[in-house]
Amino acid sequence: MPNLLTQAGIHFGATASSKGEAVALCGGQFVNLGAASQEYADAMWEREQIASSYLGNAVAMPHGTNESRKYVNFGQIVLYVLQHHLSGMTKKSNSVLVSPHKVMST
Repeated sequence: MPNLLTQAGIHFGATASSKGEAVALCGGQFVNLGAASQEYADAMWEREQIASSYLGNAVAMPHGTNESRKYVNFGQIVLYVLQHHLSGMTKKSNSVLVSPHKVMST
């Protein structure tokens, strides 16, 4: 089983001009790491449209839908510390985007 958090999944000083772009960064990194397919990455934005993954204090945890779990190859966490604030998030600190997903046993 791979480590849930690897150096390749940690990014400081990233930029995103919108919430959609930030979610796409996380989803794209899952695909690049082999943790999930593009279908899962696409479902992350679909899930964001259902309910916001913003937790407060400049932290969000975007993830896919229940139906998209079948596109997960292994559990992985990616961390993005954004260089600038996203609209709708706190103006007191830089935005931190943490995006986990987990393979559920059947």
